[in-house]
Amino acid sequence: WPVTAKDVRFTFDALRQHGFPSVRRILEPIEIEVEDATNIVFRNAVPGSWRFLDTVATFPIQSARFWQQRAADRPLTEAPMGSGPYRVVRLDMNNRIALERIPDYWARGLAVNRGRWNFARIEAVRFRDGAARLEALRTGSVDLVQEANATLWQKGYVGPGFETGQLVRSTLPRPGGAQAVMLIFNQRRAPLDDRRVRAALSLAFDGRWTREVLFGGLYTPAAGFYGGTPLAAVGPAGPLERALLAPYAGHFPDALLETPFPPTPLAANRRTRLSSAAALLEEAGWRVVDGRRVDPKTGAPLTVKYLGAHPDMARVLTAYGDAFERLGIALKVEIPDFVSARRRILDHDFDLTMLGWQPRLPHGEQERLFWHSGQAGTPSYGLAGLQNPAVDAAIDAMGTARGVLEVQPAARALDRLLRWNHATIPLWSSDQVWIAHTAMLSFPVSPQVYADPVETWWLESQ
Repeated sequence: WPVTAKDVRFTFDALRQHGFPSVRRILEPIEIEVEDATNIVFRNAVPGSWRFLDTVATFPIQSARFWQQRAADRPLTEAPMGSGPYRVVRLDMNNRIALERIPDYWARGLAVNRGRWNFARIEAVRFRDGAARLEALRTGSVDLVQEANATLWQKGYVGPGFETGQLVRSTLPRPGGAQAVMLIFNQRRAPLDDRRVRAALSLAFDGRWTREVLFGGLYTPAAGFYGGTPLAAVGPAGPLERALLAPYAGHFPDALLETPFPPTPLAANRRTRLSSAAALLEEAGWRVVDGRRVDPKTGAPLTVKYLGAHPDMARVLTAYGDAFERLGIALKVEIPDFVSARRRILDHDFDLTMLGWQPRLPHGEQERLFWHSGQAGTPSYGLAGLQNPAVDAAIDAMGTARGVLEVQPAARALDRLLRWNHATIPLWSSDQVWIAHTAMLSFPVSPQVYADPVETWWLESQ
């Protein structure tokens, strides 16, 4: 079935009605007019937004004909028709999906697809346990795994298969640059709505020990929200950044314009950091009674709940929990199955959770999903529940910027504000992707471009 303007209109209308709240918000200012079977007109109600073209060009189009006899808001017993090179032939929820290449794929002969989509069948399997994933590779049950655990990557991917060359370890550049891993605070909940408490909990995390001892030095520090890029806040704010933030002077301290926060060096030794953290908790009104940090008005102990979907975080949180104990705080860790964890995280049923942060083009869209006040409701990707007009102004300015010279001051202002807010605890950063695979698999080598295994790899025997 050809893709028609009717399919495009159906897709956008269905997403407006049934899409996730963040998707509905993105599509809200877009007007659609069908001219004929092959032409459709999009109009943007928000003038100057450079996200407009990216938005209308990247939504996968659904077949209106396929959905005629099906409810868009009900579970399916078969995979919907798509416009890509593969069709779903098997789906086990939370565990496995199998795809087969469509022999007469409509775009197979296009020049842009030369060298792509080389596998006749692709099967993806989810493993909740890293050891089981590694064993599946060693026994030949899978041909390729992407590893995210630095310790396992260093120590686990060894043995006969790797020694004989039947199995290969490949390190590739991460697409889009470095990704930072952070813990994010749910500021909707007391006492995490108190910046002093968030600052104290940030000081309690020993990032240097975690990176160098626990992960063998494979990670680098997560420096702000834009790393070492030109968008990062460094030193005093420039004229354009000051002009952007001037109307919101009451929502942050004046000193923020002179130096990015946090002012307390997180690289200080553990004793110094815990001492500073304890002082901040005392200032916020939390006293130590019989070894526990409590609210003197109610006697309630200070307890922080972590909710996550990644079992590998358990080791990190064990060490973090030891620091909490020294401060008289209890850390409760919950890592349920992936689907349940994701649902509860989007419903904001946590005090702390993990956030993988990587700036993406167009600048402003991802920032809006995570940090804008419009995303503070439930459910949403606005995990922090942050509501700050200065933050909103910086994000809005990024979204309407016409070039890099306008993006930079807005991004630097946002970086400065989020770091001062102690919205997250930066854990580590990495600009690499670790993949172990059979020697039969090959990929195009480029130091700048990430070769996606599904899209560009091939079997040498083919």
